[in-house]
Amino acid sequence: MSTLDSKVSRVLVVDHNEAMCRRAVEFLNRAGFAAESVLDAKNALKYIESNAPDVVLLDVDMPITDGYKACEQIRLLEQGVRLPILMLTKRDDAAAVDMAFEAGATDFATKPVNWPLLPHRLNNMLRTSEILEDLDRSHSSLDVAQRIASLGSWEYNMSTGALIWSDNLFRLLGLEPQSQASTLSLFMKYVAKEDRSKLFNWLVSDHTKPESMLKQRLFTEDGEERHVTVRIRNDFDSDGVIVRKWGVVHDVTEQYQAEKKIHMLAYYDSLTRLPNRVLFCERLARDIAMGRKEPKDIAVLFLDLDNFKRVNDSLGHAYGDLLLQEVGERLQACANEVNKAYGLEEGPCTVARMGGDEFTVLLTGLKERSEVIKFAEDVTESLSEVYELDENECHTSTSIGISHFPDHGNSVDELLKTADVAMYGAKKRGKGCYQTYSLELDANSIRRYRMEELLRSAIESDELVLHYQPQLNLETGKLESVEALVRWNND
Repeated sequence: MSTLDSKVSRVLVVDHNEAMCRRAVEFLNRAGFAAESVLDAKNALKYIESNAPDVVLLDVDMPITDGYKACEQIRLLEQGVRLPILMLTKRDDAAAVDMAFEAGATDFATKPVNWPLLPHRLNNMLRTSEILEDLDRSHSSLDVAQRIASLGSWEYNMSTGALIWSDNLFRLLGLEPQSQASTLSLFMKYVAKEDRSKLFNWLVSDHTKPESMLKQRLFTEDGEERHVTVRIRNDFDSDGVIVRKWGVVHDVTEQYQAEKKIHMLAYYDSLTRLPNRVLFCERLARDIAMGRKEPKDIAVLFLDLDNFKRVNDSLGHAYGDLLLQEVGERLQACANEVNKAYGLEEGPCTVARMGGDEFTVLLTGLKERSEVIKFAEDVTESLSEVYELDENECHTSTSIGISHFPDHGNSVDELLKTADVAMYGAKKRGKGCYQTYSLELDANSIRRYRMEELLRSAIESDELVLHYQPQLNLETGKLESVEALVRWNND
């Protein structure tokens, strides 16, 4: 019976955010773990040395000593060599994943934390850790254990060149156990082409740490894509020369798909599949931070569809959704043209849906501000073309407000506000046009806001008085009509 079934697993939460620590500890304790927390790497190392937790939940973005460095320091401890470590970060790019596993992380997850999934994930890490411990003690039940845990293993003798695969490693690749000679070239055949060079160099290197891990994509014999972690451990002789390599391949496809879905729900709009407000604001904040260090132009475009309510009212909300999807596709097509022209992995143009019929565009580091105007003109032209919505023709246009960093704002909120003000200025000029922010627009916006607030107060204070003004026919002297007037007594 697994020790997980007979004891309460102890979790150490390491995060400089006290609120996050409290929430994690409370949740994990309710989920059946014994959780405690510390706020920095220094205290984490002390805790691990004296208390030896079963698993560590480690935040990357910590001051003084970040999570990557903290993970490396934990691996140097006797109690931390095989300690399961789950690293958490807001970043979701390949570089962040590589840095985590190079630092010695057991697994990697992005924020926001999916709390219901977290206990399952920790238990899975603990089971994997327990199985790896069992591998050192006994090989008798290896195949059964690996099949249950979706693991495959291999062993390479450096002196004889003998490479042995477990039966389940064959199965993970879609092969019959021992149906072919187990070779490195055979395994590399199933690794995604773009990952092969890095994995090969990592496997054959004689400078590898005593234990480390990489995430990879595999394609099975049937062409099915699988996501795996490859873990390697080296055995050294007394002179520090590697004499044997042990490897474990863990199929984490289901976990990857669940995390991908969670990430989509957290950062992308479900209707258009464009980035949502959260992701847009995060990218804008990142670019502003970079712009403060290395000056470059950052433009925010705020778009609002003209007469969108008319489409919903006349054709129905289902057609309104189709229109929003088509608008999103046209906006992304315009963005793709800009990104293609700059030839960058993450282009300078990001399109997002903020909600309703409002969209935003982030343009970062364009060579000339005239390119922002050209982009706005292209978008205006593209969105004004006729839409075919389930055999119904539809016409709409967009009003665009433009703001620039740092001229029109020095923060996310300020740039969105000034772009929004400029968008209303564009609507006043006439639908289907764009407007760059100016102080005059802001002054008009403030006056309008104050007038609306005063009117709301006037209604609540009963300051509006109804008067009827008669209209007489001067030729006949007869009363022909009455004009109703509301006068505002705001002395």
